[in-house]
Amino acid sequence: MSDLKRLLLKKIESDASLVNVLLKSTELKSHSQLKKYFNSTKEVLEFSTVLKIIQELFPSSEIELMCDYIKSIPTYKRQARYALEYLSCNRQDELLDEIIAKLLRSFNRKNREWAMIYRIDRRVSIGDLSPKDALNQLQSLTLLTKEMKIFSNYQRSYCAFNTYPFQEQYEELKSVESSLSKIKDSYVQESYTARYGLIMTAICVHLEKNSEMLRYGQLVLGCNGQDIMKCLTHIQIGNSYIISHFDNAIFHFNKAMEYCGQDTKLLEIKRSLNFIHNFWGKQPPYLNKDSKNPSDVHEVAFYYIQQGNSMKAMSILQSLDWEELSKSQKAFHLYFRGLALNERSYFFDSIRYFNEISMKNYRKLPLIALKKMGEDNSIIQALEQDMA
Repeated sequence: MSDLKRLLLKKIESDASLVNVLLKSTELKSHSQLKKYFNSTKEVLEFSTVLKIIQELFPSSEIELMCDYIKSIPTYKRQARYALEYLSCNRQDELLDEIIAKLLRSFNRKNREWAMIYRIDRRVSIGDLSPKDALNQLQSLTLLTKEMKIFSNYQRSYCAFNTYPFQEQYEELKSVESSLSKIKDSYVQESYTARYGLIMTAICVHLEKNSEMLRYGQLVLGCNGQDIMKCLTHIQIGNSYIISHFDNAIFHFNKAMEYCGQDTKLLEIKRSLNFIHNFWGKQPPYLNKDSKNPSDVHEVAFYYIQQGNSMKAMSILQSLDWEELSKSQKAFHLYFRGLALNERSYFFDSIRYFNEISMKNYRKLPLIALKKMGEDNSIIQALEQDMA
């Protein structure tokens, strides 16, 4: 009997009523099925069932116990490939790398396919593979499992998010939703549904599909666990309110902070908070004047623009290498230049870059600036019609 089984059995023996609790909260069908699991070395529960049992009995030790369980799964079992998603979502990178390496050598073809796709995702996340090269690899593959067909779609969107038009990403991903219900393991199905909701929420923010944004966001916020995805969803919904509603945006950014803990996404939240405070003429709380990251540099420049120090702002903007900026960064860069120099041509160029990647929400920024400059109404109306 494994250490995990002993721990679970001891807990249940101390309180017999827990058996009924587990039957209600898991896929277990009977007392005899649970008894068979404890008494047989061959009986294996579904991955989602083990997770729910641990969440019910030992919530504070979930990740530690799940990692111990995952280490014990034979590499030919389907539960081993489902473990990749759990480790990825919970940032258990060292064990994730270990399991990927093992599954790449597995006799189970499906397990090898999952490991190959998760390895691409992992290499991109650590900077070992560029998004462009990852896209090329993904597009060259012929995948057989329905789960990896779905997950590879997510990866393509991750890799192309800031360079590929959002309308095209939206159209490509719409077809994924109908496939999610066909995933057998309930944990993987819920996690992939949350991933889908997160990506579509972000895309809908940029396309100004606000009712759809809230629906997709609920796919994430309504699921169990997945704190990091909930954090990211609140960031995206908060971003949708930056221009229109200060308090709503701040509410969602604060909710994002509750979910993120000390995750690296805390930096993204701070950048969004800097931008909204700058935009609304308030003191940005997290300016990083030492950072070389274009997003941080832009926020410092924006701060000086709002303080009326355009010369300082331009000096900061000129420190960035134009060729190294992404299209979205170029769009913001031109917007800030337009503000600093009070020059309408930069706003038109900013709109052009926002248009190229379908960032409808943010291309309102240069349009608002043009209105304040007294731009001809016929031009404003033409631009607004183009934004529809």
